[in-house]
Amino acid sequence: MELNASIGSKVRTARQAKRLTTIQLAEMVGISQAQISRLEMGKQGFRTSTLTRIANALEYPPSYFLNGEAISDVDLAMVNAEFKTFVETAASAFIRGEQATLKVPVRV
Repeated sequence: MELNASIGSKVRTARQAKRLTTIQLAEMVGISQAQISRLEMGKQGFRTSTLTRIANALEYPPSYFLNGEAISDVDLAMVNAEFKTFVETAASAFIRGEQATLKVPVRV
């Protein structure tokens, strides 16, 4: 897959996982909705500054779009659920004044 198409696919997946429209992302980044669509379809190359603004808006490191693997909504929901459980367990232990041994979920 061509680099622009690969990056665009990851941007689309991340945007959809955040439940944002192309219009909303475009407004957050300061570019047009048409440009977001072209970028996601791989029909336009990414400038470093644009990719950085998109990554910041989607709360991802820019490197994710260059070398990370695409994530699905199911994977994202699973990670979010595991993280929520992790935080709730730590918070409960802290409130009770206890030490807790927590296992950090790791995906390979």
